[in-house]
Order: sequence, then C-alpha cells, then structure tokens
Amino acid sequence: TSRSRSAKVNEARALGIYLSRQFTGRTLDEIGKAFGRTHSSALYAINKLDQALKKDPKLQGKLDFFNQRLIRD
Repeated sequence: TSRSRSAKVNEARALGIYLSRQFTGRTLDEIGKAFGRTHSSALYAINKLDQALKKDPKLQGKLDFFNQRLIRD
C-alpha cells in the first residue's frame, strides 16, 4: 500500500492487484482502495502486468510462485 513509485514497489503492487483480481470476487474499485489506488490505477496495473508477462519469463515465474502458494495454502 506504499505510495512509493519505485520499480520494485510498483511490481510488487501490480502482482498483488493482479492476484487479488484473480482470486477474489472484488471489484476493481474495492481492489484499488485496498492498495491505496483508484479503480483505473488497478486496471492499468493489471493490463500493464499482462503485457509484461508476455515478455518477461522471470516475472511469469514470480507470478507462478505466488499462484502456487495461494492455491496450496
């Protein structure tokens, strides 16, 4: 929920938003508020992450790791 815009924090936040959308029935507005953002910022993060996942196998690995952790726990 940090207000920071550093790349490291942005990536972590985007992954959190992406996974929240995937694993919860919450609206973009609710997810955005949970992360201290607007619904449009949450949508932007999801769309940007979708594009980055196509180009970055390391990022895909991170997402797969968190998916497995959430499914297993």
